[in-house]
Amino acid sequence: MRIVRSALFTLSAIACMSVPAAAQLVYDNGAPDGTGGSEMSIWLQADNFTLRGDATISSVRFWAFQVGPDSYKGSVFWQILNNAGTQPGTSVLATGSADPTRTGAGMYGRFQQYQYDFSISPLALSSGTYYLALHNGPLVPIHDGPVLGSDFQMYWSTAADNGTSHGARLQSPFDGGWNVNSGEFAFALYGDTTQSVVPEPAIIALTGTGLLLLGLGAHRRRSRKG
Repeated sequence: MRIVRSALFTLSAIACMSVPAAAQLVYDNGAPDGTGGSEMSIWLQADNFTLRGDATISSVRFWAFQVGPDSYKGSVFWQILNNAGTQPGTSVLATGSADPTRTGAGMYGRFQQYQYDFSISPLALSSGTYYLALHNGPLVPIHDGPVLGSDFQMYWSTAADNGTSHGARLQSPFDGGWNVNSGEFAFALYGDTTQSVVPEPAIIALTGTGLLLLGLGAHRRRSRKG
């Protein structure tokens, strides 16, 4: 009887471990390909992403390199926008200012490249195409912002062409619409998806152990009755 109870406890623990984990990779647009980047201190840069199913986004990762030691302004303005054909739409689905974690990610030529990670309030999205927009520092009218110089040049790193080349840039939210920008940007989105989680080998092994113990308990009961 003790073996049966132990097996049931094991199966209960396995059930708890089978809950889908958070921070899954929801979308991957690619890592830096070493071919360049687009300036994001004057421009609000954007690139599209397509979800194949319902998902909740809770964190963003992107890569950028800077020309001067003070190019990064200490924060990142971000938006997630709807899709209007081949450019961002006017519906802002989420926006904010973040203080990302920066991790050195090698060099682009003689310039330091970083990986930036920041969390956002969980944003539930249905399947479809959207845009991620990023800007170095607070978003201000261009005449109030920095003068383009070595101390302000921070570039969102490019990624290899993945067949969705609809990158775009906005001169200023106060001065005009989106202009076509070639190439892809390096970024990834994390959160939760509706896809089921495949059990890990360790969990499968524990399940097999639990079922074996249940079988041994039943065999002992039958032996005692005989």
